[in-house]
Amino acid sequence: SARDEAGLEAVCERLAAHLEATPDAPLSAVARTLATGRVAHPRRSYVVASDADALNDALRTKRVRRTLACEARADVAPVLLFPGQGAQRAGMARELHAREPVFAEHLDDVLAELEPAARGEVRQLLLEGDPSRDAERIARPELGLPALAAYQLAVARTLETVSPAAVIGHSFGEYVAACVAGVFGCADLLSIAVTRGRLMSRMPPGAMTAVALDEEALRARLPAELHVAGVNARGSCVVSGSVEGVEAFEAALQADGIRATRLATPHAFHSPDVDPLGAELREALGRMTLGSPSIPLA
Repeated sequence: SARDEAGLEAVCERLAAHLEATPDAPLSAVARTLATGRVAHPRRSYVVASDADALNDALRTKRVRRTLACEARADVAPVLLFPGQGAQRAGMARELHAREPVFAEHLDDVLAELEPAARGEVRQLLLEGDPSRDAERIARPELGLPALAAYQLAVARTLETVSPAAVIGHSFGEYVAACVAGVFGCADLLSIAVTRGRLMSRMPPGAMTAVALDEEALRARLPAELHVAGVNARGSCVVSGSVEGVEAFEAALQADGIRATRLATPHAFHSPDVDPLGAELREALGRMTLGSPSIPLA
């Protein structure tokens, strides 16, 4: 953070230089120092990165940095954002459940409303799952979607005193946002998660990859058999298609120095592969009673 835009630019440059000079510095230690050992100024920015190279690339790319910069304001209420499939991780509820009694109570209550056939395995994945050993299991939509729904709803209920100005979701996260806003209840959300997950498990094998290109530049080089699954921001899109097609496209991008990051999904979501599932999902949704949102849905 910094007092103004110029200061924020300078902070990012200094951090990038420090990381280049100390490539073995643990990112967890760097993040902790930045979060707890620095004064919080009005102009702020953040980077999501899995390694030092990705962090340096983001810090050096002013376009991305400006997209993520924001100004802190005390008079603005927060917005709750719920991610979609691919955000789930095995064991992701373990520490919160062990350390936060309120979250533990909410998660137990939510899981109690999940159908018995899925309840035990979803609970085990959330609380006992191993990120490496169980990565493929929780990536399966019939398990991953109920796990993600239960976890996100429990977190939202734990933060119920926050009083958000709005709720918003990406992909399956839109259903969670609608539930938090009061459009339907917990049981309906979990029913949607189970139904959608089972339908998606019938899809053919596929893959998705995040590409560091603007939409126009991506479409200019995208093979006909692949699809733009999402446009997240400037310089950040997602491509969906067959495993072979995505692998070949990633290799071509790498040869040109363009970063592509494979997503942890076993199918080509947000592609025409999903179309045959629409009728059954609409039928299931048609049996639900929907209410008016009590919180704005952005």
